[in-house]
Amino acid sequence: MKLFSRTCALGLLVLLVVFMSACREPIPTVNEPLPQSLITTSTGAPTIPGTEIPDNSATTPTAPVGEDTTTPTVSDTAPTLADTTPTAPSVTPSTSSTDAPTVSQQQNAMARPVGNAQIVKAYNDVTALVNSRRAGFKKNNITEKGNITGLDQLPSMVRSMAEKPMLEKVDEFLGVGTRVDTAVRGQASPYLVTASLREQDIESASVSESGDNYVLTIRVKGSRNPERNTSNPLGRYTADFRTAAEGKATLEAGMVIAFVNVKPTVESITINSNPSTITCTYNKFTGQAVNIRHQFSFNVEMLNIVSKAVGMTFTVDRATGTGSSDVRFTDFVF
Repeated sequence: MKLFSRTCALGLLVLLVVFMSACREPIPTVNEPLPQSLITTSTGAPTIPGTEIPDNSATTPTAPVGEDTTTPTVSDTAPTLADTTPTAPSVTPSTSSTDAPTVSQQQNAMARPVGNAQIVKAYNDVTALVNSRRAGFKKNNITEKGNITGLDQLPSMVRSMAEKPMLEKVDEFLGVGTRVDTAVRGQASPYLVTASLREQDIESASVSESGDNYVLTIRVKGSRNPERNTSNPLGRYTADFRTAAEGKATLEAGMVIAFVNVKPTVESITINSNPSTITCTYNKFTGQAVNIRHQFSFNVEMLNIVSKAVGMTFTVDRATGTGSSDVRFTDFVF
């Protein structure tokens, strides 16, 4: 009976322990939030036994006299992206000789032409740009006459009357005088030939630099009876000369001598142009012409000039003359 009573008491004790364990709230794990009943509050709400925060106020050391005891304020506002982005340091421009080039210096200068072939091509390109862009410019052409020989073959009386009109006719033939032309910007003009010189057309060529410009100097070979086309060196870069055919037609058109219209005949005319010089200055960055100059001279030979007047015939077996032209192109506007 005693054994039975002890067994029943032990059983009741086990049931009581199980019952109390089932009714007790579980302590939350790390990943679970604390139950509201276990959160410590400022009003003395219950806390988990053994987790009380000790009171250290009694052991807090006193700051020495004179030191700042103010507790720094900590903002609970999270920093923004702008607050955390580092600021690029300011850079003071250098003043050394290695500074970056200016805007004008950043332009790539055209390569300086080297050798006859490149120099000739450079000049051709400059003239082509003038005409393709229809640039404006001024042109001044001065042509002068040199010595004229052969008139002394005329009888003195005839010569006294014929010399002046004949020389005027020669001036007309050679284009003696000064002529000024203006090419209007934006309009095509015939005043500057688009050159097509070749290396074999020249005797020599050189280039120099002047500030932002290249200066070309080209010595062009002479031509016999040059035409205004690409068949000869002179005609490949200028049209400012008279041809033999034009000279013959001018003389045979006639002249007035002593109130008599005299129309001579000319067996032949030969014009030899001497080696000529081209000087061209152009901008090394743009390729645009700054100024151009053509200087050339020529020799003229006229054979068997026969004139008839008042029943008389006058013959000059051979007459010669010289002339020169200085043509300048300036004030280019693109």
